[in-house]
Amino acid sequence: HSSFHFVDPDLYFEDHPEYYALLGGERRREAYGDMQPQLCLSAFMTIDGEKTEAFDIIKNKLAEDIAAYPDAIYWDFSINDGYHPCECEKCAAACEKYGSHAGLLLLLINALAQEFPDKMISTLAYQHMRTLPQGIKCEPNVNIVIAPIQTSQLYSYKWGGNDSSAQAKRIIEEWAGVCDNLFIWDYTVNFNHLLLPYPNLAVQKDNLEFYLQNNVRSIFHQGSREQGDEMACLRSYVLARQLWDADTDVNELLAKYVAVTYKDAAPYVAEYIDAMHSAVSNANDLDLYDEPSWHALDYLSTISIAKYQKLIESAKAAVKEDEAVLARVEELELNVVYAKMFEPSLDVVGKEKAFERFCTLAEEQG
Repeated sequence: HSSFHFVDPDLYFEDHPEYYALLGGERRREAYGDMQPQLCLSAFMTIDGEKTEAFDIIKNKLAEDIAAYPDAIYWDFSINDGYHPCECEKCAAACEKYGSHAGLLLLLINALAQEFPDKMISTLAYQHMRTLPQGIKCEPNVNIVIAPIQTSQLYSYKWGGNDSSAQAKRIIEEWAGVCDNLFIWDYTVNFNHLLLPYPNLAVQKDNLEFYLQNNVRSIFHQGSREQGDEMACLRSYVLARQLWDADTDVNELLAKYVAVTYKDAAPYVAEYIDAMHSAVSNANDLDLYDEPSWHALDYLSTISIAKYQKLIESAKAAVKEDEAVLARVEELELNVVYAKMFEPSLDVVGKEKAFERFCTLAEEQG
């Protein structure tokens, strides 16, 4: 989200408010609603792809940055983190002409790529910039970063089995038709509940195969920034090994990880992982912002959670003499008692016990 790095409002807004998005009838540099404002891209590129005088502000800032880090290959110019595009007449006309707000952005990125042919010029196809602009092909040294944040973790993009995964599939395939270098910024956690059980491993291999078929050269799987999100180490291991070798058998990989990590508790942990993935297959979807109550009839049902609790207790009993392995099992227990706390049942006593155990585990695990 780098556009204000190149056109700093502290330097330019007072004398050139026209560089910044027109939103609600005003040129804005501050947050609009709950999101960051944007640049007015028509101040830097014309609808026909001609550079304006103001384009040199971006070009010169990029040249300055490159001079400071000459060995760096990838350089990014992307919209700020938010939706609101500029509402001025020129930006609106460009959006109508190209069928996308990304029309002016891609023209600008292509112009930067021509100015710096030995560098990869990158931009985010994100929020209102996801839709492919018509009639523009990317320069060979342009890198498009697709961030499919409104998408499924239950239905693979390869098949497009529901509306959100079908949308991601279409967006990636369309950009692959005009760009040889795609970068997927993938999301692999529930941002609303980082500690909630989150069985999303089943789609990853199909997703990777789909990426490889569509000019995807790089992938970043985003977990949480915070310490201790659900199965962080397991998920990182599986995804990293899969990126290293796309032909990896994920089931074999999981079995190896579980056996090495959990030792005598491994059979119970494996059954816990399998039970989650089996139960979530009955869900409508698995989203990046799910609430526990949305899965009260599938993998977070009262029956499912009771099964998880029983398996974790068995796993703990199997390794009670091994302090290090027991601590690893208790990391999983934290997720299960978190699920119990949010269980949509009348088991008040059970949920209070889960909360007490959660507090103890959270403290012990930092």
